[in-house]
Amino acid sequence: VSDSLHPSTTSNDFECDEDLPGKFSDPNICNMFHVCITRNDRVVDQPFMCPFPS
Repeated sequence: VSDSLHPSTTSNDFECDEDLPGKFSDPNICNMFHVCITRNDRVVDQPFMCPFPS
């Protein structure tokens, strides 16, 4: 992870689709994106803040 990308602990209404891992923009927070990854047979959300400027 580069210095400009920091994992975020901000919670919101975004939820990963159980069948669709990938990268997704946040519908409510314009400078956040989500990486939905498979971990232990589950799809989990790893949110990140976009690098500055974005």
